[in-house]
Amino acid sequence: MRSIAKIPLLLLLCLPLLGFQEEDRGELYLKSGEKLQTMGRNDLALRYFDKAIAADPSLAPAYRSRGFIYLQQGKSDLALSDFSRLVELTPEEPAGYLTRGLALSQRGEKGRAASDFRKGCELGDAGACELEQQIKD
Repeated sequence: MRSIAKIPLLLLLCLPLLGFQEEDRGELYLKSGEKLQTMGRNDLALRYFDKAIAADPSLAPAYRSRGFIYLQQGKSDLALSDFSRLVELTPEEPAGYLTRGLALSQRGEKGRAASDFRKGCELGDAGACELEQQIKD
């Protein structure tokens, strides 16, 4: 029974190797990483996010997902790097500022975090507005 349950996971992990274009390969690696992340397999998910970024360095969701894992692991420097790249790739999206603010806050950089939360708030993210207010209090 256990070996049958492993077949879908094996297929999921092998799909990106089937000869797709680099951009398509990046998307497949991203989807595999996201699936592994939802299964709690962050160690493997990180590998797939790395592969997704190597295949397509403009794949913003891969930086966001990898950054969240780094943030959970307390690796705020790596998370900050990924979230900064996310902001570069999607400057009009509030999520990049919100997540970078979280990494900055984890590092104790409250002023810079508040600035990112403010920008996220200005771009329409209510959660960023709340975090900006909390950091001021």
